[in-house]
Amino acid sequence: LCSHNDDGIGGSPPTGLAGNGWPFPFPFDSGCRHPLLLWTGRIDVARKWLEFWSSRREGLQKYTRRIWNRDGIMLPHVFPYGSAEDYHLPQPPNECYYPVYNAGHLARIAHQTAVMVNDPEWTRTYAIPLIAGAASFYKDIARKGDDGLWHFTVVPSIGLDEDGGLNQPDYLCTLVSAEYAFRRAIEYGLDPDGRIATILRDDLAYKALLSDRGLYFSNHGTGAKDFSHQKHPDQIGALVHLPLGPAADGPTRRSHELRYEITAGANKPSFIGHTGGEFILSSARMQNVAAWRKDWANIQRSHYADPDWIQFYESSGGGLSYYVTTHGLIAQAILETVVSTWWERLDLAPCIPWPGHVRFGNLRTLLGVTVSGEVTDGHGRAVVVAWKDTTFRLRDHQVTLKKGKRISVEIGQPR
Repeated sequence: LCSHNDDGIGGSPPTGLAGNGWPFPFPFDSGCRHPLLLWTGRIDVARKWLEFWSSRREGLQKYTRRIWNRDGIMLPHVFPYGSAEDYHLPQPPNECYYPVYNAGHLARIAHQTAVMVNDPEWTRTYAIPLIAGAASFYKDIARKGDDGLWHFTVVPSIGLDEDGGLNQPDYLCTLVSAEYAFRRAIEYGLDPDGRIATILRDDLAYKALLSDRGLYFSNHGTGAKDFSHQKHPDQIGALVHLPLGPAADGPTRRSHELRYEITAGANKPSFIGHTGGEFILSSARMQNVAAWRKDWANIQRSHYADPDWIQFYESSGGGLSYYVTTHGLIAQAILETVVSTWWERLDLAPCIPWPGHVRFGNLRTLLGVTVSGEVTDGHGRAVVVAWKDTTFRLRDHQVTLKKGKRISVEIGQPR
């Protein structure tokens, strides 16, 4: 978190203050760290990110029109420090610069920051226009197929798994991003003609990607061939990056079970880029202690971090040090073991992998409460304090609290 501040000039490069590798901030990588800013109460930093991106909204719209010839906003692969309008003229430097999943991550960052800022005027000024831009882009590329499903294909494009090929139809990460952006657009009243609701009701083209192993392929073109050779596990994106509802669907759960068979070298174990961080965060979100422990043990086995746990490498075996993108994912995976709101409810100590005593404090959540507590061998107590008027799910019932009110909750009781 020391690599981030509220100076108003955007996010951090992937190795933060270490300066290794890349000089520019990646919106996707920033999104891997953004939840930590919210968890730890550093709302001003997240707020400045959104204000920075919003100040370049007109340029981003022109950039999107020039690169993709579409309406709305698609974030570049790496974000410029200056204007976006003339960015990447005459063209981007390589094929990785067409990430058609990025707009969904923009929508998530905008929405979650708005929840935490808790200021309707700020939300209207900064967050809603960015969410509207993301949804508009996906609406403009959506086409209904003969199968009755909505397909999302645009040229140029590439998925989060860069090894999956350029310009493939229906990248899974694009479907997840589009669905997330559409859900937020409806929530903010950005669907006046009902077309977005129609797309969601008809369903996106997930079924077209379903394999005989019960999980989704990464795209509808090279996906079957690329399975087990992927660089990144796009199939667990709805467990790691973009929440899509109160429960994971069957193929997403199956993808978590088969995560070590999806990506190249994972069974060695060896991880490329942020893959190892995605594995352990997905295990925390699935609330699977055994899976979490396996992923944690494989960090050192794969030389994904130094022996003293000071830094994570960009990929297994060393190389670029202080890869704060993976730092962000693994820090989330630790926090998610004690407090989780991913499934639209407050889960307390859902995946604690350590025996003995665990203490946590002042974790600020999107449900409108901060949580502190202690757990010993699976049993303990938490204090939940409302930072705004809120209603949320806790176990099998709803809780309503006025700002400043608190409740004490036993941990380890039957759900």
